[in-house]
Amino acid sequence: MPYTENRGSYQPASFPRCTALLSQPAKPRVACILNAYSRTSHADVFVSRLLDGYRLNQAWHDPRLDTVSFYVDQFRAQQLAREQAEEHRIKIYPSVAEAIVPEGRESPSTQWP
Repeated sequence: MPYTENRGSYQPASFPRCTALLSQPAKPRVACILNAYSRTSHADVFVSRLLDGYRLNQAWHDPRLDTVSFYVDQFRAQQLAREQAEEHRIKIYPSVAEAIVPEGRESPSTQWP
């Protein structure tokens, strides 16, 4: 049995995996600034690994960054930006400045000490 029940409430110790996930530090957040994003493009080589991870030396490596926004300069036929943004719940911004500024900040200069 994966969990224990005590008078209708779950005991935290019964969820070791959840406890481990909660104790992990947050991943660094990144914005992807792209000229165009289509299958086999240079952007696809990088962004697909940021979003989905990659295989190297017979081992799978999960992404160590959290991609939070896109800016795409050119939308072409058979492009992936909208499809990947929807799948990974990433917002596409109309300008580079909006893509790199964390929500709630007024300008890129306010994010640096």
